[in-house]
Amino acid sequence: MKRHIWLVMVLIFSIKVYAQEESSPKPLYTDRPGQSITPYTVGDRALQLQGGYGFFRETSSLSDIDLHNVDLNSRLGISDRFEISALFQVSSLRVERGGLINPEDKQPDNGFSAFALSTRGLIMKGDGLKPAIGLEASYIIAGVPGEELKNRNGRFILSLQNQITEKLSFTGNVVYFSNDRTEFTANLGYSITSSFGVFAEYWPIFEAVFDGDSGLVLKDSYMNTGVFWQLGDNFMVDAAGGFRAGAPDTIDQDSESFYLQVGLTKRFWLNMK
Repeated sequence: MKRHIWLVMVLIFSIKVYAQEESSPKPLYTDRPGQSITPYTVGDRALQLQGGYGFFRETSSLSDIDLHNVDLNSRLGISDRFEISALFQVSSLRVERGGLINPEDKQPDNGFSAFALSTRGLIMKGDGLKPAIGLEASYIIAGVPGEELKNRNGRFILSLQNQITEKLSFTGNVVYFSNDRTEFTANLGYSITSSFGVFAEYWPIFEAVFDGDSGLVLKDSYMNTGVFWQLGDNFMVDAAGGFRAGAPDTIDQDSESFYLQVGLTKRFWLNMK
């Protein structure tokens, strides 16, 4: 049961999956779709709203889990190199154990599941083979929907992006949480046209172990893929899906899971003069 609670807490905040950008006259630097975030900010005096709906399902011999998420991330550009953002997420969680759905009330748990405040800085812009590098710091409050949000963590993301060719790009993240969880992402994006592209991504999750043989232990992993379509300079739609690849000897070997997601991004240019 502890494994399922840990899995739900990861997914409640993480299913809002992230993304790479595609080339356009005015690039739309969104964090959708996929788990990887871009080093770039939304731009000077830009307000960007990005959000969507996600569904996750896991089946195993112990329980079945259905998780629905709706999230909205509001990002405000203070300059070309700095931004602040706030994310809100509501979820519906249904757990079936031994043929019972939430034995206490037999209803899904619904409500707020996550809130985050973040700042992001662009350390270095990309140029050819020279990668773009960025750093994001966040304070996250999360929990089971419908209950008090008791889990509070700091999160730091070092992001790197490299335009390998005119159409192929790589985005990688190193993510550290203050509860000693570490994540990595490796994302390959390919622009089929100037406005339409696809991506594939690997997302492993580790935990630090300090008793016995100290080090990082692989706790879980996911494989993601999806598409993004930019409609004009300031609007994008996306769709993504993936499955749980897991980790040997750390999860139920009979469990199966997948997720689906759709979302959009809209940017507004503000006149602050």
